[in-house]
Amino acid sequence: MTKPILAVMLLVAGCGSSDSTGPAGTRSYSMGFSGFPPRLDQQIAVRALEAWSTRADIAIVHEELPWTDLLAGVPPESILGPSKDGLIAYYRGKGFKLVFIADANDGLSREKEAPHLRAAGPRA
Repeated sequence: MTKPILAVMLLVAGCGSSDSTGPAGTRSYSMGFSGFPPRLDQQIAVRALEAWSTRADIAIVHEELPWTDLLAGVPPESILGPSKDGLIAYYRGKGFKLVFIADANDGLSREKEAPHLRAAGPRA
């Protein structure tokens, strides 16, 4: 039950309520988006990022945890770095604050653990 709460806390901590001058002008809140395109197509994904980037202050990276690698002992920073370097560089180039939300359970069946974690079986 604490997993969804952790994600919400990360999101709230990243959003803050201090005065912010974002693309929409001076406002008392920050606005963020996650770069999920309407279809899995790179050109559409880039257009979607460009569209919301004119309104955003925060970029949200929402990912399933890489359970297979983590359970094998691979350090988290070496897992996320290579796969997200380009996207994070893009977000930083736009001047966005970054928020990472780790999805610890199954995104399609929220009451279950993540599929890769279930596949790994019980741990002692």
